[in-house]
Amino acid sequence: MMARTLTTTFVLSLLASAALAYPYTSSGDVGDAYDYIIVGGGTAGLILANRLSEDALKSVLVLEAGASGDLVADQINIPDQTYFNTLTNSIYDFNYTTTPSEGLNNRTIGWPRGRVLGGSSAINAMFFVRPAEAEITAWHELLGDMDGADRWTWDTLFDAMKETETFTPPSDGAAEAVNLTFTPDFHGEDGPLQVTFSEFQSNFTAHWKPTMQAVGIPSLDDSAGGENLGSTLVPSFVNPSNWTRAYTRSGYLDPLAPRSNLVVVPEATVTRINFGSADGGQAARSVDWRSWDGQDHSVNVNQEVILAAGVMASPQLLMVSGIGPTDVLDAAGIEVVSELPGVGQHLQDHLLVSLYFENVNGTQTLGDLQESVNTPQYGAAVNTAVSYVNLVSLFGEDNKNTLVQEIQNTQSATPSDSDEVKAGTEALWAKTVDLFEAGTGASMEILMSVMGTGSIGFQASLQHPLSFGRLYVNSSDIFAKPIIEANYLQHQSDLTILREGAKFIRKLANTEPLSRYLATELQPGTETQSDEQWESWIRDAASSQFHPRGGCVMLPREQGGVVDARLRVYGTTNVRVADGSVFPLDMSTHTQAPTIGLAEIAADIIQGNGVSRLLVVGWVAAAAPLAVLLFVL
Repeated sequence: MMARTLTTTFVLSLLASAALAYPYTSSGDVGDAYDYIIVGGGTAGLILANRLSEDALKSVLVLEAGASGDLVADQINIPDQTYFNTLTNSIYDFNYTTTPSEGLNNRTIGWPRGRVLGGSSAINAMFFVRPAEAEITAWHELLGDMDGADRWTWDTLFDAMKETETFTPPSDGAAEAVNLTFTPDFHGEDGPLQVTFSEFQSNFTAHWKPTMQAVGIPSLDDSAGGENLGSTLVPSFVNPSNWTRAYTRSGYLDPLAPRSNLVVVPEATVTRINFGSADGGQAARSVDWRSWDGQDHSVNVNQEVILAAGVMASPQLLMVSGIGPTDVLDAAGIEVVSELPGVGQHLQDHLLVSLYFENVNGTQTLGDLQESVNTPQYGAAVNTAVSYVNLVSLFGEDNKNTLVQEIQNTQSATPSDSDEVKAGTEALWAKTVDLFEAGTGASMEILMSVMGTGSIGFQASLQHPLSFGRLYVNSSDIFAKPIIEANYLQHQSDLTILREGAKFIRKLANTEPLSRYLATELQPGTETQSDEQWESWIRDAASSQFHPRGGCVMLPREQGGVVDARLRVYGTTNVRVADGSVFPLDMSTHTQAPTIGLAEIAADIIQGNGVSRLLVVGWVAAAAPLAVLLFVL
């Protein structure tokens, strides 16, 4: 579909934004050594770059494999271009692909990842969604008495996520039109990333919560405070001052005045980390990287290497550098520096199915309007209708209990022969089943899409799969894509739960008031009725919600963990991982919010701060008179 023509006002706003871009460094001007080398200038990497370079005595180098994004600024910055003129399947996307999954009738699934400054925060759908408190508590409990485990609680992550945010309430008109609600205490006031509600809302959105209530799903004023079971209209990572995407480049990098101690190099792919023996393990001595022109370079590290390259690239880089499962490294011809069987393991993703319904005559989706409405506010119109539901909502109490019992009577499966990885899988499995049993973790996300043309789409997305995948390398060449075995629907219960999610959508679409505006079921069609027919369709139609996690999970080493609670890679003295690959559990959320929260906590840990920056700011404000007195004295 052709992109809309930009308004003059919007073009000027984009030009003004581009003029504030942080200066990049060419490959020839990179120094010989840096205190911190950050691999990846994406969602987490640019946050780390900003925070670590606050100390003018510390030098920071960011090596980003992707381009700056300047040549496609409008496709990044205009929110609805994510739907109408996407950068996926372009040079700004790593374009990962899974191996065939038996559970999907041997289909492969694409996993887009942003290959640009800002990473996937530059190309995603901008949903502002946070996980449930119960899920973060489960994460914390998995760490046991590990040193640093206290940094990974709901309170600390919630504070960190708030710290990143500047929330702007919706206008009165937008709020009244579709009943937009929020809880001020759940949001930040002066963080780097702008969050707000789109000014231009689809009329369909007004019927979301009433219809959900009619099928027994309660309405939430705001799901950002740790309780997300229910239906809501969520805000987006959008800047209300010019209605552009708010992502980590626009929030954490471009507003900075040039810092002599912060060097950012786009189109610079790290090819290997070089290690040497040291007290306590292997120490990263230098990093090899290749610039856009094919030239190879090396830079020394004074203090730490921090991997923020993402769920696929961070474990891949560890493996090509000699850290990972011995059998994988041997088969790829890579010298083993440190055996770590959990690298690439405990991989999971949110699998979804989409149902589509024709909208009745006289109603218009945002997709229907996109050629005729040409304003910045319309350009910021994105999907907002989200509900999280548990097994009781899908099956009923009795059937839920039966399903949980059936799950407990089965065994978890892991694509690894490692006893450590198997132990970790058992631990993750048990926590997931606990969430199912307690009903505190959402099993399914139900999402309404109003971006289509002539139709309304609904997605049912599995939030806590019981199937585990892995990724591994078969070459020492970083430019050879890793092998991704997603193992979708390997566990029968995943298929059962996803089936009930799809059936729930059909029930929703046939419920007032939303049903008044929907006509023919276009996909899968009303001929799909029996459980067997639903499951057959799911195997043919399911795809990814693009929320992979794992590969470098934070768990005890004896459970196949890759990093400890301070994000340090086991067996090394100065390498950390700080991105979505460390999440040990799947969460009922879109992954940007927890990833940026993780990056803020990581920066505090690396800087040696005992408490979060947000708490410090609060204390300083409260103690301001005393601080002035001490300064005078």
